[in-house]
Amino acid sequence: MVGMLDQCEMMQIRRIMSLVLLALFLLSSISGLMLFISDLVYPPGGGRGQGQERPKRALVSAIHTWSSIVMTIVSVAHIWLNRRALAKYLRLS
Repeated sequence: MVGMLDQCEMMQIRRIMSLVLLALFLLSSISGLMLFISDLVYPPGGGRGQGQERPKRALVSAIHTWSSIVMTIVSVAHIWLNRRALAKYLRLS
């Protein structure tokens, strides 16, 4: 069929999607840990270092939020690409 990807191209796309998901997961995990640790070191109510720490926290929070959103979108695409295998795993087909 015209416009259909062959099996080799699909495997390459799946590999790339998996690597992108891994990178986004690591980015989201690291930024989430940074946010968690910053709450332990610099409590939200104020105290030491509040003026310098908050802009960094906003940046890390934005990175965490956007990497999580993109990871969700890529995950849905990954599930769609692997829908036949998932149906076999779950014995739906």
